[in-house]
Amino acid sequence: MPRNQTPRNPMGTQVIRYPDKRCIGYGLNQGERSSPILGQPAPSRLRQGLIATEHGVGHSSIEAGEIMSTVLVVDDSSTLREMIAGLLLKAGLTVVEAKDGAEAQAMIQASPPDLVVLDIVMPNMNGYELCRWIKSNAATQSLPVIICSSKSEEFDRYWGMKQGADAYITKPFRPADMISTVRQLLR
Repeated sequence: MPRNQTPRNPMGTQVIRYPDKRCIGYGLNQGERSSPILGQPAPSRLRQGLIATEHGVGHSSIEAGEIMSTVLVVDDSSTLREMIAGLLLKAGLTVVEAKDGAEAQAMIQASPPDLVVLDIVMPNMNGYELCRWIKSNAATQSLPVIICSSKSEEFDRYWGMKQGADAYITKPFRPADMISTVRQLLR
């Protein structure tokens, strides 16, 4: 391997870890160096180039001048957060992460994302409570919410939709289903 290359993970992106799990991804012009500003909102307009996140650095799939959407992934399982985040990053989206509903609420108040993907069973504030808060708040009521949970009973789906969720995806899910649901809600 040449000296100037970094080892790559199975997804083909360079592996770079940052100390803040909420590190955002954002686009860079070709040739720019990665220098993410932790906890800061992503620029609203991005060019085709590199994506720098806690999951690594790779090429974005967006076109020059296209606006990149930000998705907040809320789950108490770091493994599931990273898996969903990696999937969304590969689809060319900016991803921010929260470990529970209370942390997500603070992040939404500080800088609302374009869409929220959340689990139901979490400490501090569960997914139903967070969804109800989002949909009852005038500033965020139009924010699309996808509940992604292992709770697969029809009542769970009904209750999630009753709280205002725009979609309900049951774990385990097919990656294509998650991406198509996210893209449909971001239109």
